[in-house]
Amino acid sequence: MSKIISYLVIVPLMFILLIKSVTVFEFTIKQRYIKDCIDNTCDKVKITGVFTNSDLSELANELKKFSSFDSGSIVLQKSNYVNGLLGQPTPYTIGEQLNRGDSFCIYVKSSSVSNYSRVENGGISLDDSKNLYYTAKTQCRIE
Repeated sequence: MSKIISYLVIVPLMFILLIKSVTVFEFTIKQRYIKDCIDNTCDKVKITGVFTNSDLSELANELKKFSSFDSGSIVLQKSNYVNGLLGQPTPYTIGEQLNRGDSFCIYVKSSSVSNYSRVENGGISLDDSKNLYYTAKTQCRIE
């Protein structure tokens, strides 16, 4: 009888731990791929000094492989350095030529909650501060 009770307790606990570890692994891998994707895009802008519509559509298509990103999910900003300090960021318009020494920043945040957050919260939490989204930020200085 004690073996049956231990199986009723241990097996579900092991299953829960397995599910949690798989969702943590999925979350960290997707985060890493999203960060690599925007790093590659930023490196392209670092060299060329311009971010075009084709770059934006390419970035959006890459990001859609990992999660859902809508049009407001990708934030592009530019700023310049004043006396070695980064100035106030301003919105970047697509196709604008950046000067050498300017700063370019990409920030992305998914519009859907990650699976890890759904497992931890038992679904999507009404308190949005408890939900985890896929986010990444990168910044470069134009060469």
